[in-house]
Amino acid sequence: MGGADFDTLFANDTEKKFEENTHASLISSTKETVRKRYRLRLSAIAEKTKKSLSSFKSFSTDLSAIGVNSQDDNDDLLDLEVTRTELDKCIEALIDRSIEVVKQCISECGLTSNDIYRVVLIGGSSRLNLVEDR
Repeated sequence: MGGADFDTLFANDTEKKFEENTHASLISSTKETVRKRYRLRLSAIAEKTKKSLSSFKSFSTDLSAIGVNSQDDNDDLLDLEVTRTELDKCIEALIDRSIEVVKQCISECGLTSNDIYRVVLIGGSSRLNLVEDR
């Protein structure tokens, strides 16, 4: 599991939050190529938001870069406030699953956590507050 997994989950969560707030679909096109392009843009926005939430407790996400139209073309609807708590809740299951895999590997090797003297975390997701806290 890596950053792209978190970005996808967070993009899905952001889309759902937008739809709950506006009662409109963020990506309403029926053309598959257009939907893929919008999803890529949304994933990029989710990644930027995720990185920002490593430093800040909340971040205003500008969804206008996706290139979709809001229900009444009100640009205020395309600004979505996201909190670190929301990000943590969204990715928590993946973090927990990663920890369980590591515990299982340690156990299968006949070791305990006391036998591990150093853990090296690599990649951008290792800087997420939730990862550091666990």
